Amino acid sequence: MKRILAIILSLLTIAAIFALPMNASVPTVVTGGLVIHYDGSNNTGNGQDNKTTVWKDVSGNNYDFTIEIDDYIKWTDNALHVDGAYFYFPDKALEVVNGTAWTVEITLGHIELFGTNYDTFIFSDNDHFSIFRRTNNDSLEFKGNDAKAERVVIPDGNNLMNQSTVTVTYTLGGMVRIYVDGQLMGEMPQNGKAMEADTLALGHMDMKRYWAGDIHSIRFYDRELADYEVALNAEADAVKYNIGRLAPETTEAPETTKAPETTKAPETTKAPETTKAPETTKAPETTKAPETAKAPTTDKAEEKKGCGGFVAGSVAIFAILGTALITKKKD
Repeated sequence: MKRILAIILSLLTIAAIFALPMNASVPTVVTGGLVIHYDGSNNTGNGQDNKTTVWKDVSGNNYDFTIEIDDYIKWTDNALHVDGAYFYFPDKALEVVNGTAWTVEITLGHIELFGTNYDTFIFSDNDHFSIFRRTNNDSLEFKGNDAKAERVVIPDGNNLMNQSTVTVTYTLGGMVRIYVDGQLMGEMPQNGKAMEADTLALGHMDMKRYWAGDIHSIRFYDRELADYEVALNAEADAVKYNIGRLAPETTEAPETTKAPETTKAPETTKAPETTKAPETTKAPETTKAPETAKAPTTDKAEEKKGCGGFVAGSVAIFAILGTALITKKKD
């Protein structure tokens, strides 16, 4: 019994050792200071429901996000697809961005930018908070409570915001920083004022600020994340949603490695029909030996031959049996 228990314990130890690196290899987002987390691949907190109108806050704080579903606003397997609509976040999200320190992250899939002036992703009605792209110079920007204040301007906004995690961090009296896929793109001392936003919303319906695309994740923190924490979150998003420069490389062979169709033997290599022997080369029917040439008695001869063989075989068997009986009798 002791021997069996020792074997079981050894097997459990080996299993635990192998399990550790597997779990450690799957990146997860930073949870310290996480107030709200909307996951586009787990919109109910217990799987994906393509008909739900409530985007569950999976942080555990239950600040759920109410949305409307129609032909333009719909769920995919791992994202909320929006097209020209906007929805107000819960009041808690507004409270976070009006605080003294915060981090806001939005993970985007493929997006199309249609705004004539801007493409606005998260904004407040009083214009004291806005993450957006300016169309005339294709710049990614963040605007706080002073529209005239100098701000961080990141070029190549269209490319940067497509299939990426965009992070904005802020500390009152400190810095405003913008990251894309975990990489710091720009920073600037903030103007010493809190946001004082009156609302906080996702998307926009105004054609001047219109865009469409997939949202994989949105997170609100009540503190400024460090550089390495932003990078960890970007990596987790890239692996989970397969987006951005940190996305795992696919192991599938590219289409270009497939043998081209032209390597197939052309039809012209098939032997032409003209090489077939013409019908005229077939021996004419007249060359066949006439029926009169066949020996008339061969069938009966074969029958007699077969009967003779049968009789001879039978005689041999009886002879052997007789000999055996005689020998037995003598014994």
